[in-house]
Amino acid sequence: MVTTIFLLGILACWLAWSNWCLRRQVRFDTLTGATSLMAFERAVQRLQSTHIRFALVVVDCDNFKKVNDTMGHKRGDEVLCRVVAHLRGIVRPLDMVARTGGDEFVLLLPGATAAVARTVAQRAAKFDFCGVTLSCGVSDSTVADPLLSADKAMYACKASRCKA
Repeated sequence: MVTTIFLLGILACWLAWSNWCLRRQVRFDTLTGATSLMAFERAVQRLQSTHIRFALVVVDCDNFKKVNDTMGHKRGDEVLCRVVAHLRGIVRPLDMVARTGGDEFVLLLPGATAAVARTVAQRAAKFDFCGVTLSCGVSDSTVADPLLSADKAMYACKASRCKA
């Protein structure tokens, strides 16, 4: 009887730990610790449903493939972690740094305007590590599809070789 209760206790602890780990994997990128795309999308939906203004900064790493190809994936992973650390260092504690793809990130700035997001993007563009720099695009919740708008602005920035 005591053994059964003990084993059930261990099983309950293991299940709780496993559940916590799975929830963490859904909410955060395991490499960088940035918020996951799914958690970012949920946060945007919450802000939109409550009509809270927000701004976005879409960030793409320039020359990242070259680092992976010439210095290896381990160095590429280090670059991504440094990008996240840099982005976290330029935003407020309530802002979100999310990894949306391989070398793409988005900053969610609740309560911010596009003008504030441009200032954040200018700070983000100061990153340079192993030849990797950042291109940024900005948008806010006043447009129909803020993420698409910021993404287009980022690609326009990349095409014109500007950094913010």
